[in-house]
Amino acid sequence: MNVKHLCLFLAASCTAFSLQAQSAERTGYPTLDTPPHYDESYYPDIRPVEDQTQAAYLLVLLNLVDPVEGVDPDEVAPPEHLEEIGLSKVLYDVLGVSIRQQSFEKLASGYGLEPGRFAPFSDDLLQRQREVARKISEDPNLSNIAELAVISFHHPDPLVRVAAAPLVLVTTDGRDRALDTLREGSRSDDARIRPLALTLLARYSPRDSALVAWRKTQPTDPGQMEEPGTTLVIHGTWARNNDWWQDDGNFFEYLQHDVPVDDLFLGDDPFAWSGDWDHDERVQAASDLVSWMTAHGETCVDIIAHSHGANAAFIAASQLDYGRLIVLSTPSHKTKYPTDPDTPILSIRVKLDLVVLADGGGNRFPAAPNIKEEYIGWFNHSATHYPDEWEEEGVPGIMPPGQCSP
Repeated sequence: MNVKHLCLFLAASCTAFSLQAQSAERTGYPTLDTPPHYDESYYPDIRPVEDQTQAAYLLVLLNLVDPVEGVDPDEVAPPEHLEEIGLSKVLYDVLGVSIRQQSFEKLASGYGLEPGRFAPFSDDLLQRQREVARKISEDPNLSNIAELAVISFHHPDPLVRVAAAPLVLVTTDGRDRALDTLREGSRSDDARIRPLALTLLARYSPRDSALVAWRKTQPTDPGQMEEPGTTLVIHGTWARNNDWWQDDGNFFEYLQHDVPVDDLFLGDDPFAWSGDWDHDERVQAASDLVSWMTAHGETCVDIIAHSHGANAAFIAASQLDYGRLIVLSTPSHKTKYPTDPDTPILSIRVKLDLVVLADGGGNRFPAAPNIKEEYIGWFNHSATHYPDEWEEEGVPGIMPPGQCSP
């Protein structure tokens, strides 16, 4: 091998799932090229296409009411993406407004909404939900946001309920109810709901018992070290036991046969980390990555990283020489995980990524000459590792060349 390249496919915060992928990645929510207008999304009762727009609207409001430190509003919800679903920067006006929690019981009882009852909305309730959403889009205030959150929290679609839960937690006194809904979502069989709920639960209740089964998984025994000079596929947050990134997974197979990467790693000791949604675990993952590289005799690496896996790679940048970084659906936290200015970076994203919104990170990196951002759809955090999406959008053809010397 003349060129030692390593492509790390670090799948992170939000597990990746695909309609086109294995049966373990089933979801009832289609991947969208074009989203519904936000107002249109409030006419139906349950429609998986429109309800994704509702979920995005709620999560955008969450991050304006309760922003993550160091993430600007135009990064978490780029204004041109809001405009495409009929919203505007006027939503930013709520940023930094002091929160006075309202009574969950009063808001719910005013509409006859009962705990745990998710019957189809009446026409009157659908109309009121739509009216409140319109009011917020024109003149956002916490009272209307809390009202929309409580109505949406009783929606028949669990995706909408999960997206509404943290907004209920922040704007009302219904914290316990909100956490129960997130715990229920974390047990969902639907691959779009589960990672969304897990990420929101980790954000608002990081020591929650419902997260125990998903974190601190012991790394596998690396056994005998394989030959260096490889392309390695690796998991990320919540995704340690997923199969799409492993050597019999659909993305792995696609990379092996259809994408210009070097020496796809087929050994028994791939890099692995805990997969926990936690900053300290990403720091540990970066350290483990450096150790893995050293043990394999690597000196220069190319990286393809999904979600927070890219942030683990950014942390390790001071100790590793990168040829290129191809990052997929990566939450941007510019103060915690600054990008490497000396490496060409291709960032593939979806607009208003639900899991990035749940994380509270930016859905774009700060502009820099070495970074190219490409968007390939809407809402679905996992779509950036779908082979069909890569082919349709021509991702292999826009990958930057590696810079590692032979």
